[in-house]
Amino acid sequence: LETVVTTALVDDRLRHLRCNWMNLFIIAVGLPLLWSYTPMAAVLRSLRLLLVVGILIRFSRTIREILARNKLGYSLIIVAMVILIAGFIIDALEPGIESPWEGMWWALVTITTVGYGDVVPTTPEGRAFGAIIIILGVVVFSLVTANISAYLVGREVSEVEEKVEEVKTQVHQRVGTVERQLREELREEIVEEELDLRREFQRLNRRLDQIERELARVRGERGGGR
Repeated sequence: LETVVTTALVDDRLRHLRCNWMNLFIIAVGLPLLWSYTPMAAVLRSLRLLLVVGILIRFSRTIREILARNKLGYSLIIVAMVILIAGFIIDALEPGIESPWEGMWWALVTITTVGYGDVVPTTPEGRAFGAIIIILGVVVFSLVTANISAYLVGREVSEVEEKVEEVKTQVHQRVGTVERQLREELREEIVEEELDLRREFQRLNRRLDQIERELARVRGERGGGR
């Protein structure tokens, strides 16, 4: 139903189906199994995890860019090491924590500021150590949030810069077109002016020829009268 509705809502249905081919695969494989064996429905629902993997792969470049910013990836590796070490430390400080694995679970829940409350330190030493982990968790959360915000702002700035460059290019192209048009118009005007001057010069030459002929005729008449 979800696939049918989303496909009906988009404009480019073929592209939508190509990008979401995993849904079609699950439907094609799932319908026969559902008809033959109902408990397979849980298995089919678990196949939707593949969609999550596909989404992560699609956004892997974005994730890499976020991790590369301000060396966030190295910071997260250090946090993972802190969780590992904190698990052993809290296991040694707290009698209620039965194993380092349980201590790592507590450290993970605490440093991510989730705080389930299923594992709680009771000794003063454990609570003091827990306070340190809580403060570290706040710092890590702030660092991750700041990097994601910086990445998003950077993307917006990049998009604005691209649009500005595009506008500049369009303006330069328009200016170049206008300059060419002006040159053509000026060239045409100059040619027309030159033609007008030539016609005027020819007219003046003809006029001078007429005047010279008139002068010659007048001189001839005067000479004949003498």
